[in-house]
Amino acid sequence: MIKRNFFLKKTSFLFVFLFFFPLFVLGQSVKESEIFFVDSQFDLLKRDRIAAKLIKTSRNAYFFVDNDFLASLSFSERNNLETVLEKLSLEFDNVIYPRLTSFFGSEPKPGIDQDERIFVLFHQMSPLFSGYFREKDGFFKFQFPDSNQKEIVYLNTKNIDFDFLKSRLSHEFFHLISFNQKKKIMGADEEIWLEELRAEMAPVFLGYDFPFSGRIKDFLSFPQVSLIDWNQSLANYGIAFLFGVYLTENYGFDILSSSLKTEKTGVESLDDFFIKRGYQERTTDVFHDFLIALFLNDCSQGQKFCFKKAELKNLRILPSDLFLPQNQETVFSLFNQLSSFSGNWQRIFGGNDLKVEFQAGDSKFNLTYLLCKDYKNCQIKKFSLENNQKTQFNFPNFGKENYFLILITSLAEKNLKRANFSLTISSSQNNFSFFPTSSNPSLPKVSCQKIDKNLSLGQRGPEVVCLQEFLKLQGPAIYPEGLVTGYFGYLTQKAVIRFQEKYWQEILSPWGLKKGTGFVGSTTRLKIGELLKNY
Repeated sequence: MIKRNFFLKKTSFLFVFLFFFPLFVLGQSVKESEIFFVDSQFDLLKRDRIAAKLIKTSRNAYFFVDNDFLASLSFSERNNLETVLEKLSLEFDNVIYPRLTSFFGSEPKPGIDQDERIFVLFHQMSPLFSGYFREKDGFFKFQFPDSNQKEIVYLNTKNIDFDFLKSRLSHEFFHLISFNQKKKIMGADEEIWLEELRAEMAPVFLGYDFPFSGRIKDFLSFPQVSLIDWNQSLANYGIAFLFGVYLTENYGFDILSSSLKTEKTGVESLDDFFIKRGYQERTTDVFHDFLIALFLNDCSQGQKFCFKKAELKNLRILPSDLFLPQNQETVFSLFNQLSSFSGNWQRIFGGNDLKVEFQAGDSKFNLTYLLCKDYKNCQIKKFSLENNQKTQFNFPNFGKENYFLILITSLAEKNLKRANFSLTISSSQNNFSFFPTSSNPSLPKVSCQKIDKNLSLGQRGPEVVCLQEFLKLQGPAIYPEGLVTGYFGYLTQKAVIRFQEKYWQEILSPWGLKKGTGFVGSTTRLKIGELLKNY
């Protein structure tokens, strides 16, 4: 995590002052115990300065630890800390430092303190944070009175674990590299989202077992988050991490190094890489392919539509689902708002002849539809619309010939915070009997006599078909939509809840419940089996 300086004014006086008064860059001796400024927003006790002790000196770093934290440790905990720092210092000297600096460039060296080593300061932080970097420490105290006037990164004492700390140290150290390469050498302030994306990729570059699952969970909790509208949320870090993985898998780590060593920033620096390397695509195009990969994640459909890392092979975004009845004419109008560099996934099931109209707002949108017979067999079509353009897609016999349609939309403008678009989805009435019927047309057949397995939201298969057929037999008061798709979606779940509450004494009461759960468990299956004997 990076903390920016927002009040620094660069003037010619500053450069003249530094040129004629070198006494401000004289080397400072390192003491066994020192006072450091820290960020009170991150500190567990809201302190703005702490005393810390030097525990380890390595070839490239000093490792200091918060005195208050040291005082709280038992003898065995202190031994563990010193063992971990010994391993961490060796890892920094032999792996992190040489590999990152040889590929991405060095940190300021010697630094503002004229020392060849950096400082790594461990102090007690809120558990929400694993570490941070302050740009102000790279400036003089007359510019920022609370500058430590050192090349320094900060790590949380909460998790003294070697594998975890080597990943976090590589992340925070990358901020020092970026500070030198982008700000000091190129004279540019990098956009925070790209600064954090590169730092997130440092452990991946080093081959560390980074906590993929945590980042994925953060993103999946809010997949509509913008990549570039950064507010330091966990979802921000999640999408930055995943997009960084996607970029490096498809274009190599050169895209991060090249975009770092240019005066251009943000999207323009990535576009600069694509232009110089002769690629036709630009960052907005790549981001849209990334959105497709987040849903499809299948290399057999195209190398740009998947993630290669084994840890991400099961990653798949959960879209918004719309279920269309197959026995009536239906029209849905959906109005949405998108942030720049964010995605919207809309999936459509059911219906008969399907018509979809997309209306762009006063902005440029990228739109892709995936017409799928199953997850492994999708037709992919891409479109670009702008300035209130409309487009229309028609899919005859959609519900009979296809499993689903998914529309993936992104706002393809960097400088626009948000923009609106609308979808109109209509389906004609089906002109065929959906169920095979017996001689008595009022009693449609059900494809099973009982349900043997527990069923819940998100499942698919013949037993879900049986469940939906049964629920449809209960009439519109239980299942007004009457959809039989083989997919246990939200409409099916609501129908199950209505059924459970109708027969609550037999289904819910044995569990001490009065409200339906939507989970088809033992008592629900028993009641369904009992009623199925009547059909």
